[in-house]
Amino acid sequence: MKAVDHRFLPALAGPFRYPGVRRRARATELPTTPGYGIALLSRLPVRTWRVVLLPGATPWVWGRVQLGTDEPRVALAAVVETVAGPLTVVGTHLSVYRFPAVSWAGGFVRRAAGYRRGVPDERYAEWQLDHLRQQLTRAHRPVVLLGDLNLRAPVPADRTGWRPLATDDTYPRHDPRFQIDHILLDPGDPADPASDGAFRPVGGRAVDTGVSDHRALVADLTAA
Repeated sequence: MKAVDHRFLPALAGPFRYPGVRRRARATELPTTPGYGIALLSRLPVRTWRVVLLPGATPWVWGRVQLGTDEPRVALAAVVETVAGPLTVVGTHLSVYRFPAVSWAGGFVRRAAGYRRGVPDERYAEWQLDHLRQQLTRAHRPVVLLGDLNLRAPVPADRTGWRPLATDDTYPRHDPRFQIDHILLDPGDPADPASDGAFRPVGGRAVDTGVSDHRALVADLTAA
């Protein structure tokens, strides 16, 4: 891929197969720590990295005992040096879980166990996306958010107000019927020359790489 910079961010650390041994990863995990998570690779130099731990759908007791089956969720942001100026790129993978409809007593028990309260049938991914957008409020603009958001289009664009850079269906790979992978652009405030970035979208598409159950999304940006 000719990457000149990269970073792996674990969501789970330790032997993944063994409950009680694996644990929720910390933001300060060493690069050599075995784990499961996400990564960003860049063909351009990265100025700074930032880790965002997202609220999880599954509570963890002491960071080691998992009360459900959904893994922790994280996001990794990189400020990339380009010929048109710095660009913040954020990768993430959001939850597939939904908030269940439960009785008052069931809700009390779930909250006592550490589960969060939500609107029945609302996806945790929507809540995680809101949290991530808030965490990126002070990030250098423009911001490009990409990843498997586990939300069908146009929900992510509608919820963030950001521009989709590719709108092809991505899942399942062999016969894509809907889009749950997204690339979204927040150009920032056009009135602020320090944040508008001078980038112009020129196209986006889905690509069958043959190595995933999803199709990959590609978006092209050019200097304005």
